[in-house]
Amino acid sequence: MKLHPKKMMKWALFLGLGLFSLQTAYAQDAAADNNCTTWESYPKGRKAARQQHVIYRDRFNQQNYKDAYPIWEELFQHVKAPKGAETRHFEDGAVMAYYFAGQEADAEKKKEWFEKGDALYEQNAACNGEDALVRAYQAYYLYANQAPMMQTIKAYERSLELGKDKAPAMIMTPLATLTVYAFRSNVEGIDAEYMRKLYASLEELAKKNPKDDYKKAWTEVDAQFEPIKDAIFGCAYYTKIWRPKFEADPRNQAQNTEILTVIGKKCGGEDEFYLEVRKAFEEVADSIAAANFDKILNSDTTTAYTKILMYRSKGAREESQELKDKAWEFYPAAIDEEGWVSNEVKADLAYRYADRLFRAGSFGSARSYCRKASKFRPNWGEPYLLVGIMYASSGGRCSAKGTGWDAQICVWPAIDEWVKAKSVDPSVASKANKYIGQYSAFMPTKTEIFQRQLKEGASIKVPCWIQQTTTIRGR
Repeated sequence: MKLHPKKMMKWALFLGLGLFSLQTAYAQDAAADNNCTTWESYPKGRKAARQQHVIYRDRFNQQNYKDAYPIWEELFQHVKAPKGAETRHFEDGAVMAYYFAGQEADAEKKKEWFEKGDALYEQNAACNGEDALVRAYQAYYLYANQAPMMQTIKAYERSLELGKDKAPAMIMTPLATLTVYAFRSNVEGIDAEYMRKLYASLEELAKKNPKDDYKKAWTEVDAQFEPIKDAIFGCAYYTKIWRPKFEADPRNQAQNTEILTVIGKKCGGEDEFYLEVRKAFEEVADSIAAANFDKILNSDTTTAYTKILMYRSKGAREESQELKDKAWEFYPAAIDEEGWVSNEVKADLAYRYADRLFRAGSFGSARSYCRKASKFRPNWGEPYLLVGIMYASSGGRCSAKGTGWDAQICVWPAIDEWVKAKSVDPSVASKANKYIGQYSAFMPTKTEIFQRQLKEGASIKVPCWIQQTTTIRGR
C-alpha cells in the first residue's frame, strides 16, 4: 500500500511525538525514582549494563574487591535495583565498603567506609522494603569487620525487631555475645532491664522455632548470659525457677536442701520464699526426727545442722530446756560444715552462738563468732553492733576499778564497730547512732587526752582482751 507524502509526514510526526512522549515519561519516572533505577538507566544500554554487572560480580565472587569496586561503583551510579536482582547492587556495595573499613587503619576513613555501607542498606530498604534476613547479613558483615560495637548491635536489633518471632537464628549468638560484653563494660543503654528484655525475646524466638539451628543458638545464648544472670535477674529469676519445683514436691528434702542453698545465696536468709522452704524443710525434718530420733542422731551421715534442728524440735515438743540447750553443742560444727547450708544460715548460727557466748561472759570467743557471721554475710550490721556492745561494756574487765582511763578508752573501738555496722547495713543505722550517742559521753575528755600527751585523731591500740587499733577521740 502506498501512502500519500502528506500522510507519511503525519505518521512520522505521530510516531516521533509518541516516541518523544514515551522517552519523556520514562525520563520523568527515572528522575522521580532515581534511587531504584534498573538496567535501562545505564547510558550505554541494558546489554552493556548487564555485561558490567557480570564483570564486577566475577571479581566480587573471587573476593577481589579492589578490582570489583570501581566497576561496581560506575555501574551503581546508574543501575541501583536491576530487575531480577533488586537488592544485589546495594548489598554487594555494602559488603565491599565494610570490608574496606575493616582493612583501613585511618580512623576517619574507616568511619566513612562504615557509614557508606550503612547508607547502602538504608537505600536498599527504601527501594525494596525492610527484610529481617537482609538486616541480619548487614549485622554479620559489620561484626566480621569489627565495626563499632553499638553500630553492630543496632543492626542485630533491627533484624530482631523486623523478624519478630521469625527472626533469623543467625543473629542470636552474636547479639548475645556483644550485648553481654557491653553490659559488663557498663556501656550506656545496655543495662539490666535491657538485658532482661533481650534474654526474654531470644528465649521466645527459640521456643517458637523448634528447629536445630534455633536450639543450638539458644544453648549458646544461655551460656553467654550465665555469668551475668545474678546481676540482671537477681532473686526473682531463681525464685521463678525453683518455686514450681518446690510446690510440686514440697517434702523432697534433697531438693529443699538445694533450694535453700541457691535461694539463700541469691535472695538472702530473710527472703519470703527462702523462709517458706526452710519451714517446710524443718517440718519434714521434725517429723522424721520424731520417728527416728535416736537412729538419725547416731548416724555417721547426719549433719551437725540436722542435729541442731532435731534437738530444737524435740525440746519444743517435750518442753525440755535441757534438749534445747543440747542443740548448742552442735553450733560450732554446723557453722564450719562445708557445702550443706547456705552462708546466710551459717551467719545466723554464728551470730546466735556469739550472742550466747557473750551472755555467758566469753567475750573473746563471742567476737570470733561475730567475725565469722560477718564473713558469711558481709552486709549484715548486727554482728558489728554486738562486738561494739562487748567493747563498750568491757570497762570492768579492762580497768582495776571499772572506771577511769582504761575503762573509758574501750568506747573508742566500740564506736568503730557501730560506724562499720551502719556503713555495711543502713537498716541498723538508727541502732548504731543510738549507741554512739549514748556511749560518747563516757569517752575521755579532751583535757585527759592532753594530759597524757596524746593527740586527738591519732592512732592508739586499746589493750586488755580488745587488742584493737583505734582513733583517739575526746568529748
